[in-house]
Amino acid sequence: MILNSNLLEKMCAAYGPSGREQRIRKMIAEEIKDYADDIKEDAIGNLIVHKKGNGKKIAVTAHMDQIGFMLRSVDDKGRFRVLPLGSIKPLNMIDTRVRTETGEHGVVLCEKKSADTTVSCDDLYIEFGMNPKKSDSLDSFRGQEIVIKADYYENEEFIISGALDDRIGCFILAEVIKKIKSCRNDMYFIFSVQEENGFQGIQSAISTVEPDLLLAVDVTCSNEELRGMKTDTSVGKGAALKVMDHFMIVCQEVIEWLKMTASENGIPYQLDISDHGGTDACKAQRYQGVKAGAVCVPAKNIHSGNEIVSKSDVAACLELIQAISDTEINF
Repeated sequence: MILNSNLLEKMCAAYGPSGREQRIRKMIAEEIKDYADDIKEDAIGNLIVHKKGNGKKIAVTAHMDQIGFMLRSVDDKGRFRVLPLGSIKPLNMIDTRVRTETGEHGVVLCEKKSADTTVSCDDLYIEFGMNPKKSDSLDSFRGQEIVIKADYYENEEFIISGALDDRIGCFILAEVIKKIKSCRNDMYFIFSVQEENGFQGIQSAISTVEPDLLLAVDVTCSNEELRGMKTDTSVGKGAALKVMDHFMIVCQEVIEWLKMTASENGIPYQLDISDHGGTDACKAQRYQGVKAGAVCVPAKNIHSGNEIVSKSDVAACLELIQAISDTEINF
């Protein structure tokens, strides 16, 4: 399968940290407007896209937001203290280039000089290369959100970029919407907000759609990580069907249905069993009593400016979501 690389690169480059998803939402809406039976934006910014079918109601969700920082305060030397937006790995952020929505660039620095590698977000600050004497202009930055400034790269097999968590999920949903001509199931594609901020956005969309089943499309940690994460999920071995993560255990009938759908359509898959991470699916199961699961793209170096995924895994997830739209739910 040839991936629409131009679209994915544009999605990864779009500014959109938690609560500030306007730009990426507008891009997605423009991309799929001619292929949807209905598109609406709810009060907090979730984009809900409907493809009509006569079967059970399935919601497939991918989050639009990316990790970042909020600029909390600035001192007389022009150093900005920050609050994390999402699960930030502070040590990995040191010397990272960041940008504001309006294009100003800064660098993440750390005031600790100890050999101790334990670093928290309280130890980090942002320098924008501006004159600290211009305190009024610096103070106006407070409350703004910044994201990692990252480049997009791909070769024949892999993609390296920032914000693949979860622009790769948004890309998959957008491409499936365009590919589906008709579907058995009544499909709702939810591009959610504020997932990185504790899955805050998806709950209102679930209440609006009231699905019989919700599936999150997101990234998941691979076993090639060097940070001690225990998982058997591998990059390049197919779509990762979630069994367990930090926030949920998926119902057995959902797992078996996903496995059956993948097998019947010749789609490579693997099981995602871990006590790390989480997706919007946990909100559906925990607070709404909706059966839920996840179809994930295995990734290396998650929550950085250089996340790595396999094109073959992306294609497998895309094919599986498309197949799901036309597969009867047997539970």
